[in-house]
Amino acid sequence: MTQSPSATEISAIVLAAGLSSRLGRNKLLLSLGGKPVVHWVLDALLEVKPAQLIVVLGHESRQVRQSCEPYGDSIKYVDNLSYLAGRSTSIHAGLEAVETPVQGVLIAPGDVPFIGGKLLPLLLAAFFTTKRITFPAVNGRKGHPVIFPLSSFPLLRGLSGDETLHDYFKQHPEVTAAMPWQDEGCLLDIDAESDIRQAESYCANLDLRLNPGSME
Repeated sequence: MTQSPSATEISAIVLAAGLSSRLGRNKLLLSLGGKPVVHWVLDALLEVKPAQLIVVLGHESRQVRQSCEPYGDSIKYVDNLSYLAGRSTSIHAGLEAVETPVQGVLIAPGDVPFIGGKLLPLLLAAFFTTKRITFPAVNGRKGHPVIFPLSSFPLLRGLSGDETLHDYFKQHPEVTAAMPWQDEGCLLDIDAESDIRQAESYCANLDLRLNPGSME
C-alpha cells in the first residue's frame, strides 16, 4: 500500500495498559490468526506510517514490550504507572509523549485488532477533510480508531478514570465526523471468551472483510 500523504501529520497512540479483567488473562498477547492481538493493531498503523507510534504500557508491561520486540525502534513505549486509575490515564500518558508538530492524534485500543485494509487511509482522508474528531461508524455505531485534532486535546486531558467522550459527542455533534463504514471489524473488541470466538470467525474471511469499500 502506498503511504497516505496525510499520515505523517498525526501521531498514533495504542492503549495497551489495561488489566483484561473480564477475560482473566492478557488479551493483547492472545494468538489470533497466528500473531498476538496487539500486533494486528501495530501492523495496521505502521502500514500508514504515522509521525509516531506510541504504545502505552501498564499491566504486564514487560510481557507486552517483549512481544513487540520485533518492531524495533518503530515504536515509542510509555509506561503508565497510574494505569489502575483508569483508561484516561493512558490517554494522558500518550498525549504527553506526542512530539510536535502534528495536526492530531489517532487513538487505538490495543484490543480492537481489525482496523487494517482500506479503513485507516480513508479515515485519515476524512479527518483531513473535516478537521473534526473522526471515527468510523457502522450503521450508526461508533467504531475505532478515533482521530482527534489538536483543538480537542483539552477534552482528552480533562477525562478522568474510565470516563469517555461519548456523552459529549452526543451533545456536540458539530465537533465530530462519523465516516460511514460497512465492516464491523472496527467494532470488535476482545473482552470475553465469546469475543475471541467471534474474532477467530472473522479471520476466516479476512480479505473480503477488511476491504469492503466505505464512504458513501
